[in-house]
This record gives sequence, C-alpha cells and structure tokens, in this order.
Amino acid sequence: MYKRSNNTSGYTDRSCRYHVYGYDDGYYDDGHHDDIFRELTYTNREFSGADAVEYGFATHVSDNPHNDAMALARTIASKSPSAVVKAKKLINDAAHLHPNDLLLAESRHQQDIMGDKNQLEAVFSSMQKRPGNFAPYRD
Repeated sequence: MYKRSNNTSGYTDRSCRYHVYGYDDGYYDDGHHDDIFRELTYTNREFSGADAVEYGFATHVSDNPHNDAMALARTIASKSPSAVVKAKKLINDAAHLHPNDLLLAESRHQQDIMGDKNQLEAVFSSMQKRPGNFAPYRD
C-alpha cells in the first residue's frame, strides 16, 4: 500500500492520501472489508486518512499523528512488559485457535505473569504514581 504522509503506528491525519498498489496476501485474510480492499486494489483509487481508518488500514485519525503515536507508545511502555508480550502473543494466536484452546492459552498466560516481578512493579508503580522500573522480558 502506498501513502503520502508521515503515518506512525496506525495514526493518520485527514490530509493523508492513500492508495493500494498491490495485493498483500493475508492483509485481509479475516474477510473484513474484503469488498473495499478488492475495489481499491482493482481501481487504484486514492482515499483519505479518514477512509483509511474506516477501511482498516489505519487505526486513528489525528491532527498530530506522530505525537499521538508517541503518547500511545509511552502508555504501553508504562505497562508490565510481561503482560504486553503475553497479550500480543494471545492476540496474534487468536485467529488460529479454537475458542477452547484460546481460553486455555489465556489462562496459562495469566498464570505465567501473576505475581512476577514486572506485574508487581506495574501495580506498585501505578499506585505510587511513578514510572515503572521493569526487568527486561523476552518470551
């Protein structure tokens, strides 16, 4: 997909102009907006930042996309990295798992992070209104 802007992390502004220049296999594998994706691919029609949000190519329309994306990044960074990594894995796996397996995976992830050093630091730093001092975390 082509865009003319400084789109950062799913944020776009109203003046941003997009168009689809090729098919990205799997981009719309969930079937959402399949008709719009096909139309944009076949016609190469340019569309706005607001349309990009509606069509699922961007997440937010903003007057200052970079600052808003950085604020979101700071918010995420203030959370337990253990919880963020596990949540990301769960969301990535959700489309491919049976609901029963997804629920079991969620339970396992919760057991992994409950009471760990980063989870406790997230609770205490939030209560004390201070930045978290998290241990590095890799899954």
